[in-house]
Amino acid sequence: MGDAEKLSNSIIDNPIIAYSYKDLKVWQKSRELVKLSYEISSKLPENEKFGRLEKN
Repeated sequence: MGDAEKLSNSIIDNPIIAYSYKDLKVWQKSRELVKLSYEISSKLPENEKFGRLEKN
């Protein structure tokens, strides 16, 4: 069996499945983190949002 035939059989026996980046756990967790950060920041007083504190 030649190298090309081995490679061909390997690809057939173990197909590569393309997934969406949205299937990645890291993507899903990052989306949860973004949502949580928006929820928390929406509860802050106006003068503390976006790091805009008045400095005396």
